[in-house]
Amino acid sequence: LLIILAAVLAIRIVSFLYFTKQERRINRHTDLDIDISGCKILEEKDTHSAMSDGEYLLVLDCGGEEEKMLEQTRRWQALPMGSELQSLTGRKAGLWEKYGVLQAEKGAWYFYDRFPGAIKDRHSDEGLLSRPAMNFSLLFYDYENSRLLYYECDT
Repeated sequence: LLIILAAVLAIRIVSFLYFTKQERRINRHTDLDIDISGCKILEEKDTHSAMSDGEYLLVLDCGGEEEKMLEQTRRWQALPMGSELQSLTGRKAGLWEKYGVLQAEKGAWYFYDRFPGAIKDRHSDEGLLSRPAMNFSLLFYDYENSRLLYYECDT
């Protein structure tokens, strides 16, 4: 029994150390199991307050990990983004233009709606702008520049 308990504990410690805090955050706030261990952090910014409102942005350079990223993003949506997301990202144009999202021609995106009252598919942006609050995660992978952007919004 002690050997089994020690083995389980060792596995938990190794898995905790293996996954970065960014991977844990993405996996916790979406229904994805994504491996970004080979990517380099270009920028990370978190404005969440004690009340959990705010934004989180993670920008990764995944150069050298193209095959792995292509495999992980193959079921994501191809550009262009949905109309509500296009409108939202247009409002945050400074952020999206800075990282080339609006100019990207080859890329994939993944939307996960975390709004408690979301009635429809968790992957649909329908009705996003007409709600009293927005709680969602959005990932964008730029195939040409091998960059992954992870954006979280909680209002």
